[in-house]
Amino acid sequence: MCENVVHGTEHDHENRKNGRMCLQSSTMSEHIEITPEIIEIRHYLHAHPERSFKEYETSAYIEKLLRAHDIEVLNNPLETGVVGLIRGDQPGPRIALRADIDGLPIQEDTGLPFSSVNDGVMQVGDMMAFISYTMQIVMSFLMLSMVAVMLPRAGVAADRIDEVIKTPSTIHDPAAPKALPADGTHGVVAFHDVSFRYPGSDEDALEHISFTARPGETTAIIGSTGCGKSTLLNLIPRFYDVTEGSVTIDGVDVREMTQAQLHDELGYVPQKGVLFSGTITSNLKFGGDHITDADAAQAAEIAQATEFISAKPEGFDSPIAQGGSNVSGGQKQRLSIARAIAKHPQIYLFDDSFSALDYKTDVALRRALKAKTDNATVIIVAQRISTVLHANQILVLDEGRIVGKGTHAQLMESCPAYQEIARSQLSQKELNLQKEGE
Repeated sequence: MCENVVHGTEHDHENRKNGRMCLQSSTMSEHIEITPEIIEIRHYLHAHPERSFKEYETSAYIEKLLRAHDIEVLNNPLETGVVGLIRGDQPGPRIALRADIDGLPIQEDTGLPFSSVNDGVMQVGDMMAFISYTMQIVMSFLMLSMVAVMLPRAGVAADRIDEVIKTPSTIHDPAAPKALPADGTHGVVAFHDVSFRYPGSDEDALEHISFTARPGETTAIIGSTGCGKSTLLNLIPRFYDVTEGSVTIDGVDVREMTQAQLHDELGYVPQKGVLFSGTITSNLKFGGDHITDADAAQAAEIAQATEFISAKPEGFDSPIAQGGSNVSGGQKQRLSIARAIAKHPQIYLFDDSFSALDYKTDVALRRALKAKTDNATVIIVAQRISTVLHANQILVLDEGRIVGKGTHAQLMESCPAYQEIARSQLSQKELNLQKEGE
């Protein structure tokens, strides 16, 4: 208890010079008077700090105090430190109290009348208080600097968001939309002398494109990078409107249909698969409320996704992070394909959607997809010639123009651009086998 009094703050001491401190426990209540002597001791220890293992004057001072109060000082083998023995009148065990008084090599600048007289030495408690307050000040400045860094970034981001929000849409629904034929949608997609130029561009990305994709057939589009394959496909769902010509579904221009009606007929899988936060089931059912659990399971099986879904502890209820960051590229692509299949559209659009799949999975998926889409129109954009080998119609694009149209066998005979692609991707043995198979 005396130790606690001696090491109290100076502020407390001054406030209690003429008062009393009450120490209470469950078994006793004792009043200890804060005497001027105790305050004097506290001031002396504060003014004469000494570093660890160098408390020579402090030890002598404390020994003198103990002897003055008739407390026995025992022999101490160390150069520093004091051991005092207070004997009680009653028998029983003794209580040992230990107090350490060390200073730090810090210059005190408190301005107290009893501040350290030893240059470069400061009390541990004062040092801890100094560090605590210093850290608060430093953290405040750090937060201020972070705000100064983030504000310009936030301003730039806000400007970009504002620019996007204020950008007028170039795709609008017609005032008097036309309906598809009353006898039901067949899914015939036709390009009629289509040309397209991106806004602000000086050249056409596509020139005079004409072809027809029919139900029950697969139409493949192949060509070198940047030849306009994805651009052509994006004209069907009206991500862009044609500059010249027209794109029709069952004889109705897509610009004369509402976007909702148009998109209901399409199952679109982009080049980079996009998944949304939620579960595998919620992603597969994203195409509409009419999709059942059975539809989702069947679609996953066709897309060759059942194996890795079943391997997850929660199966179809497994969580999917925003953007599909917790699944691989191939798994993301297969889930995107399954989502399009589960919708049961009349027209399937695959924009190089098999690029992340290995050849075995690619073949199995396309075989299962063929059985599912017997009565649907399938349009595939591909980089690999193995993906389009068995297509009913292959379009070869080069710099925005169709330079070849036909089956694989026909193009190998008549289209130099297709022949070049085939020779770059297939070995001579594979080319010979295909020729023999024909």
